[in-house]
Amino acid sequence: MHARKTAKHEGKATRVVPIFLELEGPFREAFEAAEDGAVFCCPQYPESTANQHYRKVILRALATAGVKPWPKLFINLRATRATELVAKHPAHVAAAWLGHSPEIARRHYLSVTEADYERAQGAAQKAAQQAQEMPETPCNDYGKAGISDGCTPLHEELVEARGFEPLTSCMPCKRSPN
Repeated sequence: MHARKTAKHEGKATRVVPIFLELEGPFREAFEAAEDGAVFCCPQYPESTANQHYRKVILRALATAGVKPWPKLFINLRATRATELVAKHPAHVAAAWLGHSPEIARRHYLSVTEADYERAQGAAQKAAQQAQEMPETPCNDYGKAGISDGCTPLHEELVEARGFEPLTSCMPCKRSPN
């Protein structure tokens, strides 16, 4: 794809943007319906005025669906896709596909979604449920005044001073001086 915005930079005149699975069907239909030798998927719009025409098409579709247009139509569409891609792919990969840097994506495009909040809430609920289901032991309240007299904390019994990581042949176990 020709990248007008970045063409002035060395090696940035074009970029490869994958066709994502959810777009494969509509693109396949457009390809099969196209005349032999057609180059553009929407040849009815000249390249010089494509953005204005696409804006009209999107606004018409929103009106038909009864959806109020949002501000910065194309920027917000781009931001939504950037956020979706970063959720599934490394940030530098998503940024390369969209033609910007991960820093630009972070500052201008990425956002927290409702799905992010739902996943966080689900994780919090799971943690709370696990805490309720843990068996009671004499040391559960270790550290509370008067409750744990004579009790050894579980972490002192199960974890050696060297930590959780296994020893390797090139790194002998050495304790740091106290």
